[in-house]
Amino acid sequence: MGYARRWACVALAGLVAACLFGTTPNPARAEQELLDWRIEGGAEVGFFQPWGNRSSSEWDKYRDMTSGVPSEVNILGEHKTKPWFFEFSTQNPGRTDQWYEGGFGYYGLFKLDGGWSQIPVTVSNTGTTIFSRSGDTFTINPAYRNTLVNNYAAVTTAAGGNVNGVAVGYIFPLSAGMNTALTNLQNTLNALEQPAPLHYMTNFGDANAKFTPTENLRFDFGWENIHRQGSTQLGTVIGSPGGAVQQLDIPIDNSTNEYKFGAQFANQTFGVQFNYLGSYFSNQFNGYTWQNPVTTTNNGTNTAQDRVSAPPDNSSNTFALTGTSALPWWRSRINGTLAYTMLRQNDTFNYSTQNPALIRTNTNAEGRSNADAQVNLYNANFVLTSRPLDELTLTARYRYFDYQNNTPQSAFMNNVYAEGVGPAETAITFPMRYHTQGFGLDAGYRPNNWLTLNGGYAYNSTNRGNFQGSSSDFDDPGQSFSTTDQAFKTTLDLFPWEWFNARLGYTYSWRTLSGYQQPAPTVTDTLPNATPYIYAPYVGNNLNGTFEFPIWETVTPSIYASYQNANLSQNQYGLLNTNYWTVGFNVDWNPIKWLTLGADFAYETYDNWQAGRYWTATLNTPTNGWMAKSIDRFYTIGLNGTFDILPKKLVVTAGYSASLGYTNINNFNPNYVPIPAGTTGTVGNASAAYTNASGAAYNWDCVFNVFQNARVVVKYFITEKLSVRGGFAWEGYREQNYANDPMTQFMGLTEVIPTYYNKSGISTGSLSGLTTGASPIQGNWLGATVPGYNAYIISGFVRYDF
Repeated sequence: MGYARRWACVALAGLVAACLFGTTPNPARAEQELLDWRIEGGAEVGFFQPWGNRSSSEWDKYRDMTSGVPSEVNILGEHKTKPWFFEFSTQNPGRTDQWYEGGFGYYGLFKLDGGWSQIPVTVSNTGTTIFSRSGDTFTINPAYRNTLVNNYAAVTTAAGGNVNGVAVGYIFPLSAGMNTALTNLQNTLNALEQPAPLHYMTNFGDANAKFTPTENLRFDFGWENIHRQGSTQLGTVIGSPGGAVQQLDIPIDNSTNEYKFGAQFANQTFGVQFNYLGSYFSNQFNGYTWQNPVTTTNNGTNTAQDRVSAPPDNSSNTFALTGTSALPWWRSRINGTLAYTMLRQNDTFNYSTQNPALIRTNTNAEGRSNADAQVNLYNANFVLTSRPLDELTLTARYRYFDYQNNTPQSAFMNNVYAEGVGPAETAITFPMRYHTQGFGLDAGYRPNNWLTLNGGYAYNSTNRGNFQGSSSDFDDPGQSFSTTDQAFKTTLDLFPWEWFNARLGYTYSWRTLSGYQQPAPTVTDTLPNATPYIYAPYVGNNLNGTFEFPIWETVTPSIYASYQNANLSQNQYGLLNTNYWTVGFNVDWNPIKWLTLGADFAYETYDNWQAGRYWTATLNTPTNGWMAKSIDRFYTIGLNGTFDILPKKLVVTAGYSASLGYTNINNFNPNYVPIPAGTTGTVGNASAAYTNASGAAYNWDCVFNVFQNARVVVKYFITEKLSVRGGFAWEGYREQNYANDPMTQFMGLTEVIPTYYNKSGISTGSLSGLTTGASPIQGNWLGATVPGYNAYIISGFVRYDF
């Protein structure tokens, strides 16, 4: 059926093109004439043949890169005596990245148009799984499940070791029993392993209508649909933190429908517009259930089967009123928008655990089984512009935004953690509200033709908190606090000479925090003075500049640079400092009439400083503090040339581009104190003065990706309307990521984790094992990686413009 549809679409495009080519040309016009219509456009058809190493999902992630017959048709028709028109465009009909657009109308009165397109999304081509899938349920072949569970148990109970008084999972060389257990486990996994295709299709369709009954009045209607169907990957955990980590190749089938309506009236001095946007998300899956590959037992510490929720159905409705009006003084105008949005979600509660030994109900403590989530958004924006003098422009802005969360608070009783990780406790949701308002003032002054000065001030205040619930039995007022963001900015535009112009800008910004109380430090998840970045106080600087040098008509180089910094000096832990800067240039050169050359280069870097500490109830000293500096660097290079060898006959274009990204994370202990040789007891805990092994810092491997592309295209015009072109291209991609590359089935069972390091990343002890805990990591991975590729493409096309 798919092939039939594909060739039917190709045949349709060919028939349309043939009809157009067969029309009688009019020498006085560039377009064709058909009956009472003037037709213009173009049609193209060709071939596409790639080869090389193309197995990576990065090669065809959002495009159809299979060999075939790509094509394109564009048509515009206008009636010769009446204001009727129509238009139609299609690209790659029958291929998986095809699209179609079309419409017709009556100039000045109405237009109806619509379209449909699809985009293939390839997540990974290397995924494998041990599960069999039926609908939303993942099971393990019963013939192998007990064998898998027993082999895993044999691995976890194999002979371990103890070095210098430190209990570790397993040490090298592996014992005979450990080797046998690992071999049996791997053989079972190999028998269960099967491909897990990770790709889905995104289809987009829309239909629109515009109606203009009078010159001042217009109505707009629209509908859009986005439908995603296929499979992708999902990571989840059995029961609770510490349970078996799973990756599943989940099926997806969801759609979003948007409905639009707009009406506007405008004249030279006044205008008003009303808009409505309704968005409705529907998901065919409400969750996914899978079997635990390491146990078949349900009790207080084990769960044999579990479930995770899928994104729920939800809706959004927005009503907006916008107005604009000229004012009678100082050449002024005011613009304003008032908007109201309703966000709703009322899906049934879907508890994760499927363990009958643990008490679970599908209702909260108040007896509700649905979320009844309700959020209302109120937004107001006003902008006043004025030009009291020819050289002076003034702008004032005001914005108010209220996030009103009316979702009922829910308490879920008897929330016993699986795997025996924690005690029974009640989980409570805390719907949070906030509102923000701000204003800004800007002024622009241009005393002459070569100088423009701009300056401004912005103020924004946000009040957070105001936790509310529907039942006083479970209300927790939490804490309410506010942040204030302020900024001064200035820009300078210079045009002193014909061969030089520049723009310089600087912004100084800062944030203050009021009423916020740091949570009490805990040994599990809270450090002192570690305010989250979204409302942590900071001082920031932003400096940027752009310089152009139109020295000659044949060459125009330009340079730009930017620097940004935010210093979170009040934080002792967490993010402390962040920096960003970029520099780049662009040049186009036309040394001779038939040759145009271009080059561009950009460099960006981000670096962030973070601080943390390994903290236990009995060990909380500065020696266990660590610092991390993450550095992200990006390079973009582009070279291109156009050779007009035979004017209006033969044109050759060539180009090369490269994008490179690197990430380094350097870690160290600023107060490192080495553990003396021969230390007994638990390493690092013998004395609080020494750095604990778990808190020792070391550098991580570099993460990088490199994409390169080179191409040559030759185009020849047989006639003014008929042309042929051929091309050759090379694409190369390489990626290295220490966190993803080694992912295999149960990677925790074969992972070597050095125990502790000094500042240089050199192990200070002889411990090296599969894990540093009492049992291996229970991780089952899809192995969905994105390897590199090297591919070559040859193509040819024939095009006719009419």
